[in-house]
Amino acid sequence: MGGAILCFPAGWTLAQKFGRPMMRIHKPVAKYTEDIGKRVQRLLDGIRPGIGMLRGTAHHSNAPLHNPRTEEIGRVPEGDLPFIRVERQCLFRLPESGAVVFSIHTSIILPEDLTAEQKAVLEEFPIREAA
Repeated sequence: MGGAILCFPAGWTLAQKFGRPMMRIHKPVAKYTEDIGKRVQRLLDGIRPGIGMLRGTAHHSNAPLHNPRTEEIGRVPEGDLPFIRVERQCLFRLPESGAVVFSIHTSIILPEDLTAEQKAVLEEFPIREAA
């Protein structure tokens, strides 16, 4: 990570990630194995200027939107997971520097606040539980 603006951290701080390689940035993520790291690097290497990439994630969470906890403190303690946390992630390669810009737009919502259409989609495509 060579530059960043962080508004809504999700259980981490910028000081712990800035200037670090991808494997170190994802150290606390148990599922982020060496194999996944290699695949993510290939994906990043394949991003070309002028062609962006969009992906999304969703998971159940008990953390508020602004959750600046350090890795040493850890995530919010386990318990009820009242929120659905959704991330829209966009990646672009800058044409002159070749740097990849990675942005995340994060939202949290209570399941009871979903529209009928959103509830139907969530039933058809449920959020997978963490293993």
